[in-house]
Amino acid sequence: MFNQLSIFLLLFCLSNIANAVVFEYHPKAGYVLITEKAITSKGISPSLRQAIQAVKQPHLNIKSIAFTPDAKGWSLISKNRNQSENMSKEYTQATQKLQAKHVSISSVAFNPLAWESQQGFVIVHNKGYVAHNIPVSLKTQLDRFNGDTQHIKIVAFTPDGGWTILSGNHEWSRMIQGQSRNFLDRVHVSYHQKRRPLAVGFNPKNYAKQFGWLLITDKGYDSLNVPKTLEDALYNAGIANLSSDDVKASQAIAKN
Repeated sequence: MFNQLSIFLLLFCLSNIANAVVFEYHPKAGYVLITEKAITSKGISPSLRQAIQAVKQPHLNIKSIAFTPDAKGWSLISKNRNQSENMSKEYTQATQKLQAKHVSISSVAFNPLAWESQQGFVIVHNKGYVAHNIPVSLKTQLDRFNGDTQHIKIVAFTPDGGWTILSGNHEWSRMIQGQSRNFLDRVHVSYHQKRRPLAVGFNPKNYAKQFGWLLITDKGYDSLNVPKTLEDALYNAGIANLSSDDVKASQAIAKN
């Protein structure tokens, strides 16, 4: 017979496994995907690869990996250490202050608009957020949480400066236009199907000359125009492709 402690520990382990995915597109036709089964990457720097391998159980302890839009810098947020390369003074100081406060960072995103001059970023943690040169609409939405940001799973920018915030059961977005609307349709289907978002990536501008995106949830992934090598990596990691099922579900929801 399981006692209450055993059941709690079992549920805790299953919860960790279900959340053990880290993904980010690299601005120059690359990506990094970290799961319990493997670390798969393409086009990332040797220094980042070394930093990832230095983290024990990276699928559990790495909280966020993000690349600057110009592909010159990267940030790795892990449970016990924050590492970065070629980052702005503002970003480096922000992560150092947050590390000293022992907060839990859930998401890092860099604003692609006017990157060379603005170098905007947002860092979301369990007690609030830190931002520099982000859209007013995004800042306004983050302020509405009044510091209760522990349920925010993801903040991500589209290549043209749109943004999305995903929590465990809700989505907030602005300036999501054109083919990006297809992404929002799939997000709504995921929530309707009781899936929890784990990772989101938008293809950088001119990435393989196609707009695209990837949404990974605790039940599988949905995507548009992802590279074949990434599809293979997701398959090898045991992450199911939900795209065809979601098209049918999206049509059913629209009819209702």
